[in-house]
Amino acid sequence: AGHDAEALQEAAKLRDMHPDAPASHTTIGLVHMHAGRYPEAEAAFVRAMELGPEPVGQLYLAAARAQMGRPDDAEKMLSAMTPRIEQGLASPTVIAGLHGALGRNDEAFVWFDRALAARDPNMVFLTTLPIAETVRTDPRWPALIRRIDTASGSTS
Repeated sequence: AGHDAEALQEAAKLRDMHPDAPASHTTIGLVHMHAGRYPEAEAAFVRAMELGPEPVGQLYLAAARAQMGRPDDAEKMLSAMTPRIEQGLASPTVIAGLHGALGRNDEAFVWFDRALAARDPNMVFLTTLPIAETVRTDPRWPALIRRIDTASGSTS
């Protein structure tokens, strides 16, 4: 936190080196999302999707739209993603964050549990992922973090 300008500079360098890589635009979108600049995040995620639709990118785009007060758009995207989610082609951590962005913390924590059980690599970013902001005040959050620390062998 507090290094958004530097992060954006580094993300822009990545994008300039790989302008046709969806991940470079997704990274810029995540930086904007972390800073609460949802319209800019949305634009970056849309560009990433134009370059190559990926389940995680679609879920980030849906989360940005939910944060922008467009839950209907986010819900439609989530519904369209359901087959990929059921096939295991989308990160349970990101799905959890999207549910949180839609104000459905109960569903978010179900997906966090799935992510932990599946050892989703995105769980290591959980405390910094902007999509999870809405669930961090939930009383279940500290227990989830302790479970992750225990599962990873961390002593923090």
